[in-house]
Amino acid sequence: MMLSNVLKHWIIDIGKILLLTVTLFAGLILSRLILYRLDFMPPRIPNQASESIAVYYLLSGSFLLSLGLFPLVRRIHGSILNRAGIIFLFFFTCFSVSVTIESSIYSSVQGYHLMIVTLIFPILLFSVISAVVSQTVKYHKKKPDIPSFFKSRPLIQWIWRSLLAIISFPIVYFLLGIIVSPFVADYYKDTIPGLVLPEPGLIILVQLVRSTLFLIVTLPVIIFWGGNMKECIIFLGLAHFVMVFLYDILMALEMPVQLIIIHGFEILFDSFIYAWIFVTLMFPKHFLKRHPNNTGRMN
Repeated sequence: MMLSNVLKHWIIDIGKILLLTVTLFAGLILSRLILYRLDFMPPRIPNQASESIAVYYLLSGSFLLSLGLFPLVRRIHGSILNRAGIIFLFFFTCFSVSVTIESSIYSSVQGYHLMIVTLIFPILLFSVISAVVSQTVKYHKKKPDIPSFFKSRPLIQWIWRSLLAIISFPIVYFLLGIIVSPFVADYYKDTIPGLVLPEPGLIILVQLVRSTLFLIVTLPVIIFWGGNMKECIIFLGLAHFVMVFLYDILMALEMPVQLIIIHGFEILFDSFIYAWIFVTLMFPKHFLKRHPNNTGRMN
């Protein structure tokens, strides 16, 4: 009986992930069609998939994003409207704005930042549907709210924790970048057209901006989080890894396998180390006391 219930929940979850995949995929296609009709042509990098087969890569990418984000979004509490807003803010900022900003400094393609426009509609559509179909975990005895979150620590603690969270990402990013740079520098110089290796100062500046954005849009996720601290770290790291690496890498057909593997491990460690640092700094103690014995089981 227990096995059949578990299997039933798995089937339902898979169905929801597939629904979100179709939703995001349809949004991406519709967004492109609308923008083309308006004579808006998103920039293309030299090694991006051709339009004739891009549809298959968009579908695969939509599935990976849905799979990576689903464990995170289903644990966010609140009304449908509230959850849709939190999901959109997080997904759009981290995937569309943050990733595009970073990608633009590694590309010689003009107007790369305009890719942000093409993602507004599909991410909004995904956020609304995911808020409707994703199941939340009922851990808290009372509804989470913003005032109680910020009252959980003195102001001075929030200030130094926020500053430490912001500067930690560039530090982690730069240290891992130093480790992998001897293995990837030649690819950027000689092998891949359209890609450039920016100056270290520009890289650090961009990572500070990305880290600040990440702080702003992840706090609502933590405030309305319905799982435990460990889950928050795991699912936040997974979501970032999928958004930053797996989706875009599908479109780079001619990128050398060695470069994919190296950057894959780099971004994997980036994502989970920063998720651990950020959640450790920001997860309020009274949230832990509220459900000390929870195991992450879904209702």
